[in-house]
Amino acid sequence: VNSMEFGTDGLRGSVPSVIHPALAWALGKATVEVFGTLVLLARDTRISGPHLEKATLLGIQSAGGMGVACGVLPTPALSALVPRRRAKAGLMITASHNPPEDNGLKLLGPNGAKPDRSQLQELSQRLTDHLPLAPEIPPPPEDISEDEVFADYLDALFTMLPRRTRLSGLKIGLDCANGAARRTAPLALTELGAQVRVWNDGSGRAIKFDPRSRPIPALPHEVIVMLHGFFPPQRFLPYLSWLELDQLQDKANTVIVLPVGAIEQ
Repeated sequence: VNSMEFGTDGLRGSVPSVIHPALAWALGKATVEVFGTLVLLARDTRISGPHLEKATLLGIQSAGGMGVACGVLPTPALSALVPRRRAKAGLMITASHNPPEDNGLKLLGPNGAKPDRSQLQELSQRLTDHLPLAPEIPPPPEDISEDEVFADYLDALFTMLPRRTRLSGLKIGLDCANGAARRTAPLALTELGAQVRVWNDGSGRAIKFDPRSRPIPALPHEVIVMLHGFFPPQRFLPYLSWLELDQLQDKANTVIVLPVGAIEQ
């Protein structure tokens, strides 16, 4: 295609003969030049979507813009998000009711509606100019599921412990500090047979920073109340490291308090 005419409903066609990463890159670049720096992206479920999304983001960045990928959304959702997020434009990667081997690129203006004719004409001209300059853009790597990642990580953790380490009968209170181990640490301890009660396992906006993986002077009162509300009153042991967990196999019916930093070691 020598001259690109970007209509009010965008472009649709088969992938990669009509719709391809070079076209998506050029559109991303042209969109920033015509509308402004902040551009929201969304896509439908077609298998070509992630590759086109990656190319569009690279095109936006090449023009000094900032692209925000919103994932899989219907077009009306992106239309609503653009003005609410004060974006300059929205790019929807979808071919609507077309066959699954097709895809398309649709543009939304800052109000979430179709741009006017003059803007589309300027966009089409810039798109035509940029298309021959598009770099080769390889497809993104396939996503690794969270379950696969967790399984690999737990396997690595368990290989650090003596074989046959089990924590059956242990009651562990786990301070996750609202950090990255808030899911993996409880999984690891539960997998070893412990009964786990977790606190501070919420938002990253409330990360509790303490670089020490050693006992704190005293447990917060609310933590003691929470733990004793879940477990029968038992004695507490000091904070322990992950590599010391095998020493606890003979301490059934004891409440252990662990900082998340120990589990991350």
